[in-house]
Amino acid sequence: MVSIDQKNRQQTILTFKPVYGDVQIEGDFDLSDFQGAVALVHHLSGKNFDFFRIENKMVELGRREDDKEVIWADKETGKTTGIVGLKAVGTSGHFRGFINGKLTVHGHDNDAPAGKAGILFDGTGTIRIARIAVHDLAEKDHKQLKHE
Repeated sequence: MVSIDQKNRQQTILTFKPVYGDVQIEGDFDLSDFQGAVALVHHLSGKNFDFFRIENKMVELGRREDDKEVIWADKETGKTTGIVGLKAVGTSGHFRGFINGKLTVHGHDNDAPAGKAGILFDGTGTIRIARIAVHDLAEKDHKQLKHE
C-alpha cells in the first residue's frame, strides 16, 4: 500500500506511461483521511483530460479542456468509507465511472486524442492506494500495466 500525504490543498496528478486511446484505469483507495477530490484521469495531454472524480458524496464524469470543465454525468453516492474501488473507462465515445464494481455514471462525447492515464488529487490529508492498474483496451489481448 502506498500513502500520499498532502498538507496544503493543491492539485497533483500522478501519471503512468505510455499513452492510451481506449483505456481503463482502476484502483482501490482509502480516502478516510483525505478531504477533497480524487479523480481517475485519462487522455491526459497538457492540461486537458477526461476524468471520473469523487468528492464528498458526489461523483462526476467529464472532460477538462482549456481550463473549462464539461460534466457529462454526476450522481450522489452517499458516504464512502474504508477502501473504495474506482474505475474509469473511455472507449469509442463512451465514458463510464464505477464505484466498487457498480456502474455509477455514463456519458458520451467525441474521443479525445490518445494521452496518459493517472490519478488526480486535489485536497489535503492522506490517501492510501492499495492497487492501481491501467488497461490498454485498444490492444487485442488488453495489455495491462499494474502499479501495486
